[in-house]
Amino acid sequence: MTRRIGQLGLALLLGSGLLVTAYLLINTTFMFYDDEGYLLLTYRNFLAGARLYDDVFSQYGPWPYVYHQLVTTLLHEPLTHMLGRNLTALHWVLCALLCGALAARATGRTVAGVSTTLITFGLLWQMNAEPSHPGSLISAMLVTAAIAAAVSHDQARWTWLGVALGTATALLVLTKINVGLLFAAGAGAAALRLTAWPARWTRPAGCLAAAGLLAVPWGLMAKKLADPWALVFAVQFTAAAAGLCWVTPVSAARRVVPPRTWAVALTAFGLTVAAVCATVWLQGTSPRALLEAVLISPLRQPASFMVGFSWVPATWPVTLACWTLTAWTGWELRRRGEVSPAGRLAVIAARTAAAGVLLWHITTWLTIYGVGRFIVVCLPLLPVFLVPLRRPDAAPAAGAGISPWLPYLALPQVLHAFPVAGSQMGWGTFLFVPVFAAGLHEAWAAMPAAAARWAPRLGWSLLLVAGGWQWHLLAGNGYERYRTSKPLDLPGAEDIRLDGPARMTLRVLALNATVHADVLFSRPGMFSYNQWSGVPTPTLQNATHWFWLLGEPAQRAIISRLQQTPRSAIITNQGLDDFLETIKVPTRSPLQDYIREHYRPLFDPAGVPLKDFHFLVPRGSRAVPFGRLDILGRDDAATGGPVLIRTNIALDGRPAAVRLEHTYAPWKVLADYTAAGARVYLEPITSQGDTAGPPIQLPTRTPLRGLFRLSVFAAEMPKSSLPQSLVLTVIGAEGGVLSESIL
Repeated sequence: MTRRIGQLGLALLLGSGLLVTAYLLINTTFMFYDDEGYLLLTYRNFLAGARLYDDVFSQYGPWPYVYHQLVTTLLHEPLTHMLGRNLTALHWVLCALLCGALAARATGRTVAGVSTTLITFGLLWQMNAEPSHPGSLISAMLVTAAIAAAVSHDQARWTWLGVALGTATALLVLTKINVGLLFAAGAGAAALRLTAWPARWTRPAGCLAAAGLLAVPWGLMAKKLADPWALVFAVQFTAAAAGLCWVTPVSAARRVVPPRTWAVALTAFGLTVAAVCATVWLQGTSPRALLEAVLISPLRQPASFMVGFSWVPATWPVTLACWTLTAWTGWELRRRGEVSPAGRLAVIAARTAAAGVLLWHITTWLTIYGVGRFIVVCLPLLPVFLVPLRRPDAAPAAGAGISPWLPYLALPQVLHAFPVAGSQMGWGTFLFVPVFAAGLHEAWAAMPAAAARWAPRLGWSLLLVAGGWQWHLLAGNGYERYRTSKPLDLPGAEDIRLDGPARMTLRVLALNATVHADVLFSRPGMFSYNQWSGVPTPTLQNATHWFWLLGEPAQRAIISRLQQTPRSAIITNQGLDDFLETIKVPTRSPLQDYIREHYRPLFDPAGVPLKDFHFLVPRGSRAVPFGRLDILGRDDAATGGPVLIRTNIALDGRPAAVRLEHTYAPWKVLADYTAAGARVYLEPITSQGDTAGPPIQLPTRTPLRGLFRLSVFAAEMPKSSLPQSLVLTVIGAEGGVLSESIL
């Protein structure tokens, strides 16, 4: 009892520390392609009562929408960037803790659980780049289902096993159908091999499980096998699945699950599907639209958008060694019932070498290269880590051993990285970590007696230090980024902190959207700006790559809305456009042509920090830029001549100070114009820059609200080593920032 309380306390302490780290990392990251904004907007439109799929476009199933509906109802909080990021942080930490629990359960060692938790947390570092993406929810559901299956199986709670697997399959299918079907394939293969069928069914069931598992990649990738990375992926997966079946013979499996369990699982599956679908049907979603979104539309994605990963040359020596070792030890298991001493030593050496490589590349693990290297070696390594090393007559080892379900649930999820291998590489492979942890524990315990006394202690100590070092690097990076950045301070994103240029880019784009647009769209779909500015999209059919995801009728409806709205605006990112062209994503479409023909840039984006961003307004619009500095007399500034600094701003409060600052920490104040006695004027204007009232000289005791032209007449321009990183800030009477303008 005392040990359990201690473990619970350790888990709470560890989880709290990881949660703080996740918060710091997530809230100092913003990806400009802005999947986050797209997902949040679709969630929010659904929560506002719009019909999912009929009105609201989505690439995902209904469960994430129902999930966020449940969360916001329970919390009585609106869904914002901050809430979405906090949920992602919780999912991330939950994945790490439950993987640690699987390892601790398998090995009987707390140190193995802590090490696995930390290493899993590091492997999933890309969670910080995908807040609110269903991937974090999928990962949390996967590991929850895995540990539920492990506990239910060990305790012979067959009804709960069926409920857990049936419910998880339904929720995953209703989130992202490819992930759900991969989970069903793994769970189905395990069920066929672990169920206590009548004797005459045993071998056919085992053959069916193996054949089904081996066929999965070829059915999934059938249309893309001409791409070398996809073909190699299919071959590697097939070999891993064959190796899994080869080293776990049906004759050695403990077929103890009663067949009635699968009736329970099917019932749980059906009830879960009915409950989730009923929720969206009651809100108006039609069955036809639901069927189209869940089953049909996902099949189109691989044909239009695919990003692979590299099978580096070093993969192949590892692969050949693992295949050879798997074939050898599997043959011995089937012939002798156990692995020979030589085979045992070879497996121990292979597993230990794999741990050594991890330790050697511990810092690379926290980069995209680390995740990319892990995915290419985890497949051939999996069977090697599953070869049973304990002799049949040996005393039981500490711990419950690896759950027979875990390898089957983990293996198919690697295919989550097809067709887009981004964050999916981490989401699809993290369940391998507790499998490998259990394999290391078994290997070190199976060493000769002299080594078995010290090897486990040394091995787990090194892995604990490695995991702790990864945590240190992540936490330090997050803290430093948080400390050296200012809050974004936009609605729903108050504590998102970014570096100066990135922060000012988002603020200037949101400001101009607020001032100039009654309707705002973007290319590709970047919908955080709609939520920060409060400006709606033309329709509810919003997608990231709308140029191929939305059909012509949906694009024509958006064009019609833009034509009917004189004050419309478009935000584009040239860098993202160029990237899509390089990977041959089709971008020509009616709406694309309309934007190019009828809109112009509002301001020159060439300077830092806007870089690739364009803010477009209709060609006939008289709109003027807001939040951009214009310095007159700059040619005389080098010789100390007077300058006029002018910018258009929006105010809501009483301005007390006007300062010129650096955008980077420590945000050095180069000039305080109000304190220095410079002449500072505010002139009310319209969004077209026309004068709307008499000028007001600062300081003033009157609160101001509206649009203004701020003019600062200064004796000279302060010297700056970074002239392109200047920001003119208006400080309110209470110390808050009322406006910021960039050069």
